[in-house]
Amino acid sequence: MSGRGPVYILAVLSLCAPCAMPMQAHAQCYGPMYLEQGFFEYDFIVRLAVHFGDEQEIPGGVICGRHRYPEEETVEAPIWFYNAHQGIVELEFAVESNDSLVGFTPNTGWEVLQASVSAAGGSIHHLDLKLQACAPLCGPGLAGWALVKPAPGSDLTWINLLPNGDTGRMRAVDGDYLPRYLFSPHHGGYIGEGWLYTCQEPICDEPNEAVSRLIAEADYGHWVKLAWIAGGGNTTVVRARLDRFPAGYADGRLVAEIPSAPGQHQICYDTGAPLNTLVYYAAFSLTREGGAVTLDSFIECAAVDTAMTTSVIATEPASWGAIKTLQGR
Repeated sequence: MSGRGPVYILAVLSLCAPCAMPMQAHAQCYGPMYLEQGFFEYDFIVRLAVHFGDEQEIPGGVICGRHRYPEEETVEAPIWFYNAHQGIVELEFAVESNDSLVGFTPNTGWEVLQASVSAAGGSIHHLDLKLQACAPLCGPGLAGWALVKPAPGSDLTWINLLPNGDTGRMRAVDGDYLPRYLFSPHHGGYIGEGWLYTCQEPICDEPNEAVSRLIAEADYGHWVKLAWIAGGGNTTVVRARLDRFPAGYADGRLVAEIPSAPGQHQICYDTGAPLNTLVYYAAFSLTREGGAVTLDSFIECAAVDTAMTTSVIATEPASWGAIKTLQGR
């Protein structure tokens, strides 16, 4: 008979850290199903991963397995989120393991709203979690660490990420308090020897790496200068709206569509922005083949920015005498 009760939480919320649908494309995967992008809002699905590396390695280089350290009594499995668009405020999921789950330590900016443990059957252990952020947090970001105590003589600890057993949901909530699907394309991770059923490559093509460091600055003549680092595709599309950030590469006014290479620094100017207006910009990295879009991109906070357009006149220092001379006086 499985028991369910509160789990001991080893850390609580500390300092808050603030952070700043697509056109039809080829069918992409969600788990074992093939779904059209527009139906499931595929690119709005927030990703969750066990990752033992740095932020810069997500999403293309997720490291979801490592060796066991000597005398390691408690294993810490770092759980990251990404494809968070303009930030998320809640995560709801569960952690499953072949070894005992003894707690969860939230990262700075997160607190635990729910944590309950149960036996999932046999020797499988289950930890249901609901996390809340103090402000919309940007991805890629570290949500916290699942704490696992390996059994004596165990050479392998595996971790799977799946829906919360209490609610049946695996979801994120964005900064507008709208629910987003949550998905673990690598199926968790492991510590020790490799494990067949976790730490796998996604079974379908994932979106391109996001555009990063998008900066929008008002320039002379109410133009807006836009600069960014290209994402993983071969084309960068910049869109603008006056009411909110563009939600996809076909949403809003087209500012630019430029051939690009991954990591390339690029600049363009928006000459069509209205005067004295707050403009919302978003940049998307696409893969085009023969004119057709075959992949969209992940979206993180670094791929969006705003600018307030103003009428600026270029000036140079001059004396009153020089000005009178120009006026013929």
